[in-house]
Amino acid sequence: MTNTQPKVSILVTTYQHGRLIEQCLQSLLAQKTNFPYEIVIGEDGSTDGTLETCQTYAKKYPDIIRLFVRDQRKKVYLYGKATGKYNLLQTMLDGRGEYFAFCEGDDYWTDPLKIQKQADFMDVNQEYSFCATDRMVLKDGILSRDTSIESVFAANGNQPVDVSTDNFFEQYIVKSNVIMFRKSLLDFDLLSERYTQIKDIFIYFQLLVRGKGIVQPWNTGVYRLHEGGRWSAINAYDKVKLNHYTFKGMFDSYLGEAPSLRKRYAKSQQDYVLASLKEFKLKTAFISIAEHPLVFIQNIIQKVYRKVNPKNDSDTTVGHKK
Repeated sequence: MTNTQPKVSILVTTYQHGRLIEQCLQSLLAQKTNFPYEIVIGEDGSTDGTLETCQTYAKKYPDIIRLFVRDQRKKVYLYGKATGKYNLLQTMLDGRGEYFAFCEGDDYWTDPLKIQKQADFMDVNQEYSFCATDRMVLKDGILSRDTSIESVFAANGNQPVDVSTDNFFEQYIVKSNVIMFRKSLLDFDLLSERYTQIKDIFIYFQLLVRGKGIVQPWNTGVYRLHEGGRWSAINAYDKVKLNHYTFKGMFDSYLGEAPSLRKRYAKSQQDYVLASLKEFKLKTAFISIAEHPLVFIQNIIQKVYRKVNPKNDSDTTVGHKK
């Protein structure tokens, strides 16, 4: 392993990506830059050949690839289900670069100048905490634009879109496999303490508290939508629950002072309560309300008010814990 300090760390978390990991790694190795970069792989206990493929590539490219095989005894479980929390946080801690770029083992990049263009932008624009791009989605063998991003760019004349804490949740266009961000702005203590799930919004919102974000209209990568993903394997109710507790972890920290997050937490709390009632989980519903009862009540009052006065929809901010 060379001692050259990389400017960019490409962070690859992988689990059971045996058929796909090679295409991912090849696309990362194809990057053309005027600076050194590293590929940091966090392998999370795969049994389908993923580990062997990663070992082969790490041996072939020792000056670029650093492979870490995670201790399964340290894997974090949430509600009885394995999560990628330990692997992701540890992979970020293992990164040595000034900038981090994510690419999970089942995704891949299509632009060999991706990290060069993003790093060039970040070097010049110090006020930005991250630079993301457009991407494609591959589902059932069909490759198409990510419609959630496409509509936003269409409304903005296909120009770059600035992202802040104010508009982050309005139309979620910040995607993990095409983002680059500053390592120096990560709050590892917060993420370790509060980051309960593999939801990337926690990381990016935390970055936005410390700087602006931007999404560029460059198409640089492909996201695979398939049933083999960890999120896809979770049932509908558990998705609502995990989503809620992600927002709760954020809300109960200093991030909760942001009005947009307070509003989003209120919605996740309501969604979780309603889903629990639908599943006849009455105790769970009451526990969720008791987390922040004033937030829940105020949110209900606001919804009723909007229905009664649709022409006077002036949104007030939900309250926060004291």
